[in-house]
Amino acid sequence: IETKVSIPFPLRKKFNEAEAVKGIKEHMQKSLEESLKALRTDYIDIMLVHDVRGKELINEEIVMEFLAKAKEQGKIRAHGFSVHTRQVEIIKSANKLNFYDVILAAYNHKGAYKLGGGSIKWDMNKMDNQLRKAAGNGTGIVAMKTCLSGPRSPGKGSPPTYMDAVKWVINHEFIHTTATAMANIRQIDENLGALG
Repeated sequence: IETKVSIPFPLRKKFNEAEAVKGIKEHMQKSLEESLKALRTDYIDIMLVHDVRGKELINEEIVMEFLAKAKEQGKIRAHGFSVHTRQVEIIKSANKLNFYDVILAAYNHKGAYKLGGGSIKWDMNKMDNQLRKAAGNGTGIVAMKTCLSGPRSPGKGSPPTYMDAVKWVINHEFIHTTATAMANIRQIDENLGALG
């Protein structure tokens, strides 16, 4: 069971203010308790800090202390973060910390995706190096946005498919699993086919 805690953006800019620190801790605690209640469980397998947009958030002591304490209490078994933008910089910072158990990062065969009218790109060589380093540190890597770059052809003359796009991702030794969207039975079959 994986869930996320989202720290509201106005609070992210106030980590040095005593009143805001209290609010951040309370917000994270409330979010964890609500997840446990909604999922009817005593613990969460993976708790992620959602939508990290800068290395400052994952380096923040308040965040790390909260996650470490929740893990010690047995409320979560692993902690990490999700990242959509500035991925190479943020993952590089996480590698220096060697604190987080899991990274949920955008990864696909084009090194880019479009979402909500915007476009996100990354340097594939730098990304691969940082993900390989993270996996080597024992961090679990979960790839998302695996199909938002479109279908992929396995070779010359072969039609591109989403199954091959997913296959390309999971064939990287540093990718441990994917969070791949599925909206119908055909897409479930394609994703299962990628594992075969």
